[in-house]
Amino acid sequence: MSMYLGLRGNSLTGTLSPDMCQLTGLWYFDVRGNNLNGSIPDSIGNCTNFEILHVSYNQITGEIPYNIGFLQVATLSLKGNRLTGKIHEVIGLMQALAVLDLSENESVGPIPPIFGNLTYIGKLYLHGNKLTGPIPPELGNMTKLSYLHRMITN
Repeated sequence: MSMYLGLRGNSLTGTLSPDMCQLTGLWYFDVRGNNLNGSIPDSIGNCTNFEILHVSYNQITGEIPYNIGFLQVATLSLKGNRLTGKIHEVIGLMQALAVLDLSENESVGPIPPIFGNLTYIGKLYLHGNKLTGPIPPELGNMTKLSYLHRMITN
């Protein structure tokens, strides 16, 4: 049974439950535009049925967990939170990604060159972070990329 959970644009509070993946038929998880806080649980990598994950515009903190790279989502949107740390290279192995939005956070460091392996990605949003270094030439391998947004910040 396929399940869709759309709770965007409410005033939900609290944290993302480590047990969120126990809804085995859940393929669409959308909690953007709430007041959720805390970090993304490491158990996120167990959400093997997720195809779309929207956690944008909350108050999520901490680093993006390494295990998020185990998801086979088409859309991963973590925009507008307070996520810190480097962007894990494992995200570059998420072959099903069509849309990746990590914008408007506090991520640091370089854009991982392995992102060039995201051959199905059409939209990549990285603006509004504290990224440094050159734009990797490997991004030229993203043949379906129609939109890359990386504004230069001071």
